[in-house]
Amino acid sequence: MIESSGIKTDSNFEKVAKVLLALICLLLAGKTAKAGEAHGWKAISYPDLKCEFGGGEAWPSIEIASSEQMNELQLGLSGIQFRLGFLWSKFEAAEAGFSWPDGSKMKILLHYPDGGIVEANESTFTGKLNAVPYGDPASSGYEGSFYCVFPWGENEMQEAWLEIVFPERSYWLEIPYGFMRDPKALELPVSDAGPARLPKALVKVPAKVKLVNWERIHYDFGEIENGWKLSLRHNNSFDAHSELILSREDSEVGKSSFLWDLHSPRTEILIKQNDGFVLRSRAMSLRLHGDGFRRSDKFDFNRNPCDARLRDWGIMIVKIDGKEYTQIMPSSLFRMAHGMNTNLR
Repeated sequence: MIESSGIKTDSNFEKVAKVLLALICLLLAGKTAKAGEAHGWKAISYPDLKCEFGGGEAWPSIEIASSEQMNELQLGLSGIQFRLGFLWSKFEAAEAGFSWPDGSKMKILLHYPDGGIVEANESTFTGKLNAVPYGDPASSGYEGSFYCVFPWGENEMQEAWLEIVFPERSYWLEIPYGFMRDPKALELPVSDAGPARLPKALVKVPAKVKLVNWERIHYDFGEIENGWKLSLRHNNSFDAHSELILSREDSEVGKSSFLWDLHSPRTEILIKQNDGFVLRSRAMSLRLHGDGFRRSDKFDFNRNPCDARLRDWGIMIVKIDGKEYTQIMPSSLFRMAHGMNTNLR
């Protein structure tokens, strides 16, 4: 990690305070998030970014870098994998001024709130994008992605910012606190740092810099009852929102592939905080997807005006016809105003 000068380390008093805060949270924990549980998130998605390459837009996302992906991309180490995707048609490629995506003309850096800066360990942002054709020959185009890997940070509840510099503009993508630590770390850290913060480098934002909130956190529960699969998209723009996605692949030849209905199974979702408080939600909509294999249930959580300073953990409980499926998550996903920096909207 490259740290800017003048950064102050925690005093002994602050360190003792953090330890006491952690002990208090663990003592309060009943059937809540506990040390030793892995935080099994899958990906963070963001809105499209305007740029001067390809079709004029790039699609950013962050995932946990798996060993299979790393081997395929010939990248090493573990951490978060940043992906920047491009897509353009043959018609756009024929237009004057078209610019093939070139990673050597971009810069990607990871920033922490205290001024620390991290460079990618491994990267494919080294030259022109190795894009491949898509679609039918008459109207097809090209698609491809750059990748880079950043190492896990300290086991702390701190947010981070991913800086993407294009030739004519740059973006800073927000990463909520709790997502730069190794999700397999046994200890669940706590902090009294409060809601989302801007890094020191962004006290004054330059004109050509755009700050970007994250859109959704993706979780994958895998296979559940009846051979169904369960995944979840979660947002905490101010109050928390979740979309449960049930999928199945048990259709039969000669029969309708639309096997879901809107009345069964019954679903419910809640979050139990480490102080024992249960944050409940209400169903807002149920939707059958056009492919017949998926059903989406959307929930809005109640307002959660709890301790404004505490950063800790809770456990999400998804109920499907009474059966429970659980996942721990940081409070950046359920405390009011902790998920996104409201100064960006």
